[in-house]
Amino acid sequence: MRENFTSGTVRGALGNRRSYREMLTKVYNKETIMRMTILVLLLSSLSIWNCEENTEPINSTPNIENITYSPSSPETNDSVTFNAIATDEDDDSLTYIWSSSGGTFDNSSTGNPINWHSTEQGEIEISCIVGDGKELDSTSISISVVQELGSLVGDVYGAQYRDKLAGVLISIADQTTYSFSDGTYDIQNIALGSNQILTASLETYSDYTFTIDISSGEQVKNIFLEKKYGTIMGYAYDYTGNQVVSILSEVHITMGEETEDSNSFGFWLIGGIELGEYVLFATKSGYQTYSDTIQILPGDNFYDIKLVSE
Repeated sequence: MRENFTSGTVRGALGNRRSYREMLTKVYNKETIMRMTILVLLLSSLSIWNCEENTEPINSTPNIENITYSPSSPETNDSVTFNAIATDEDDDSLTYIWSSSGGTFDNSSTGNPINWHSTEQGEIEISCIVGDGKELDSTSISISVVQELGSLVGDVYGAQYRDKLAGVLISIADQTTYSFSDGTYDIQNIALGSNQILTASLETYSDYTFTIDISSGEQVKNIFLEKKYGTIMGYAYDYTGNQVVSILSEVHITMGEETEDSNSFGFWLIGGIELGEYVLFATKSGYQTYSDTIQILPGDNFYDIKLVSE
C-alpha cells in the first residue's frame, strides 16, 4: 500500500485533513502513530524548557574598587580599621573574607569593615575576597606598620638647692639630648620597653642613672643631680671658756691636701673636695691645735671651728 502512496496523493490530501488522517492510518498502524505523537510532545517540552532556561538573567560579578584603612600611619598595637569599597550591579548581598601576612584580626576575619592589629613592625599585606554567592572578586594592599614610640620630658635640678640646670647631657636607648636654658628637657621617639637606662651627666655633678619603663605616649621624669664635689665653709671662733669670745682671722685650716686661712671676718672656704671622710686640722699661734673627722657630702657643707687658747 505504501508503494501506491505517491507525492501527488499527498498534495491532494493536504487540502483535506480528514483524507490526510485516513491516509496516515492506512500507511501506519495506530501504535506507530501514538509513538510519533509522544515523541513530538517530548521534543516540544524540551524546546520550551530550553527557552525558559536561556531567558534567566546573567549574574554580575561583584567588584572591589578599593580598600581603605585608618589610621593612615599605623603603629604597632594600633587598632586598624579596614573597609572594602565593593559594588554589585545586581545589588546582591555580599560576603567579605579577609586575610593578612601578619598581625591578627580582632574577633573574626569575616565582615566589613573589620579591625586588625599587629605587634610587629614592617610591611604587611592585607587581602580581601568578596562574593555574592556565585561569583568572586579579590584584591590586596600593602601597609607599613611602624614601631610604636614614647617620649620623656621633665626638669633637671641640682639636688641640694633645687636649682634648675642647663646643658645637662641626657640619654636613653639611642636618643640623646641636652637640657634647655630653663632646665627642661624633651626626648622623643623612644622605643617602648621595660628596664631602660636613663642617664644624665654634667661637669662637677655625679653621674645620674635611673631604670625606667617606657610606654606609649608622653611620660614625665624629673632628674636630680648630686654635686660631684663638695664645698666646706664656716667661721673660726675664739671659744675660750666654752663660749664664743670673738671671731679669729688667720686660722690655718688643712683638710687632706687642701689648705685655707680664715679672713678678717673669720670666714673660710675650701671647694672642689671629692666626696668622702676627712680629718680637718686648724691651727693658730696661741691656741691649741684643733682636729675633727668630718664627712664631705655633695654640695655645700657648713662647719664652724672653735679654738681654745693655750
